[in-house]
Amino acid sequence: PKPAAMASVRARQQSHGSRPKTWVAAACAVSLVQLCSAQITWGPAPMHLSETDDFANQQRLYDLLRQAYFADYSAKNPEHRLMPAIEAELAEFRQRAASQPSLALAVAMAKYHFAWYKQGGTEMDVEAVQDAAELMSLSIQFSQ
Repeated sequence: PKPAAMASVRARQQSHGSRPKTWVAAACAVSLVQLCSAQITWGPAPMHLSETDDFANQQRLYDLLRQAYFADYSAKNPEHRLMPAIEAELAEFRQRAASQPSLALAVAMAKYHFAWYKQGGTEMDVEAVQDAAELMSLSIQFSQ
């Protein structure tokens, strides 16, 4: 996203309180789908991830994915409508974790938080959990 556009979104968020509004979530979803690349592609921009600070990467990715996960979520509307975008973002970062191990902790924790269950159900996604465990192991090797 263009910095000026994201500054406008941040200004609107601040003027309407800290809860994201529908139009903010929609703008974020469009950015997520269109721009999956070498940085977190929505939210306060630019937010490049560190080659050395895995903890900061984990916090940045979690904060942004959490915002997307709960966009428009309520007791009356219990669907997580941005899950396809979250899954695409996680897949992109997962591919990069092998060559950039400073992302391993971020992707592992994101999978634990947002991909533990298969979408729309209560069945555990065993592959996602196993992958998260492998990424956690990679993260431990990276941080030693």
